[in-house]
Amino acid sequence: MNIKRYVFFAVLLLCTTLVGGRVEAKDLIFHMGYEMIQVIDTDTDSITDIVIKGAARDSSFSADKKFLYVTGSRRNINKIDLEKMQVVGNITVEEKGWERFITGMTLSQDGETAYVNVFSRRTAKGEAVIGHPEVLQIDLGS
Repeated sequence: MNIKRYVFFAVLLLCTTLVGGRVEAKDLIFHMGYEMIQVIDTDTDSITDIVIKGAARDSSFSADKKFLYVTGSRRNINKIDLEKMQVVGNITVEEKGWERFITGMTLSQDGETAYVNVFSRRTAKGEAVIGHPEVLQIDLGS
């Protein structure tokens, strides 16, 4: 009698697994280019172009994987909605009187803060003035 019970539960488990199906993550490849990010869906072999300003350099996913942050033009951080596949926000690191150039970026684990390495320059009396390297802490407001 016990063997029938085990066989019954094994068949029940198998049927539940077959009916429930598998949920798989979608495989996407992000190709960073000049004024464009190409998103390649490996399941459907489709390509989506997302237009940004300048060359894409650094990128980081938000903690929930809903957004991709990409630096472009060495001055901007583009917020890309991965569901809509479009830019939904843009943060500029310029400061009045100074040109800032992004040399690196990373996001905190919670995805709410970006840490951006920059160097600055400006012109004073016809001469170039180079500022000290800085790390900016930017609230992303996801």
